[in-house]
Amino acid sequence: MESTITNIDCAVVRMPLAEPVALATRRVVSRDWLITIVTTRDGNKGLGFTYAGYEAGEVIGSVLEKLVAPFYLGKDSDRPDILHDTTLRQLGIQNGGLVARAVSALDIALWDRNAVAADLPLYKFIGGSKTSLDTYVGGGYYKENDSDFEQLKSELQRYLDTGYSAVKIKVGKFDPETEGRRARICREVLGSNIDLVIDANGKFESIEAFGHYVSEYSSIDPIFFEDPFPSHMLSLYETLGPQTPIPLSTGELLSSVDDFERLAKSKTVSILQVDSTTCGGVTAFKRIAKIASQYGISLETHWFPEFHAHLAMSEETVKRIEVFHDQEIINFSSLLKKRVVSNMSSGLVSECPGIGLVLDNDVVEKNCIFSVQLAY
Repeated sequence: MESTITNIDCAVVRMPLAEPVALATRRVVSRDWLITIVTTRDGNKGLGFTYAGYEAGEVIGSVLEKLVAPFYLGKDSDRPDILHDTTLRQLGIQNGGLVARAVSALDIALWDRNAVAADLPLYKFIGGSKTSLDTYVGGGYYKENDSDFEQLKSELQRYLDTGYSAVKIKVGKFDPETEGRRARICREVLGSNIDLVIDANGKFESIEAFGHYVSEYSSIDPIFFEDPFPSHMLSLYETLGPQTPIPLSTGELLSSVDDFERLAKSKTVSILQVDSTTCGGVTAFKRIAKIASQYGISLETHWFPEFHAHLAMSEETVKRIEVFHDQEIINFSSLLKKRVVSNMSSGLVSECPGIGLVLDNDVVEKNCIFSVQLAY
């Protein structure tokens, strides 16, 4: 068959940040990205990818090579959903972890390949009809040597000058008093007409720990609070949900459709935060969108706007996508020659076939820490 998968090439690149930044829970000096290219017998190719953490890239690369890719080589690319399900079933994995990230990368590559073969942008290939998207810009990381928050204020002003109408900031690193002062500074810079999202990256592991901070965060009127607790601590979301006036969101680290269904059924969050590069790719996203619709819950996508813009344009349950203005922090785009989101503040995508991304092979080769070429 012309759509038979004949080659899978995989590379892991480690990209240093221009300067270290911090979340509430960790310091970031570099990021690992797994990239895979799938080729079919007719010569069509698809590009897939996932975030591989800070030093886990080689491990995820090995998982793709030894565990996941054998279920894809020699198979028909036209049914990524079947390959997704077969792989997880044969491996005996329901909540996939690193396996889910490897499956996600290959699933994305197949959908990209299939859209390219159809000569359609991915969003049209999967039935999208939106013409633009609402966005919020992710930022507000903790930077070193910024105790007076002047760098943070300058960053937020850039977002205002660019025209963003919603901004996300990181929270949770400092004591409650300092956090409150920092949060109020953000609101003062942005003003009352800009929507503000806060993200603790799962900092708090008890209601008591969170309780010291909730009044400080409530005072700045965030539209939602992302990951106050780790995603898997559902009982904490069940307890906090009815007690806080702030809508809650979580899900970016969940690794299966079943995880999202349990979260949706619990009705403990207002928004499901989906990262399709970790939970099973396009195949999983489409299923999670149906679950969100069934339970009347909104979806938001987690980073990778170059990719998630396509998925968001195909689903009414997605209200907005996360984009990034300062590309040195989320540095995936430094691997690309061409970006699909042509206007980050309005989320417009190009009409190129597939996802529309073109790798900068020189950058990939320079920063590669793992590579493998597999053939059928």
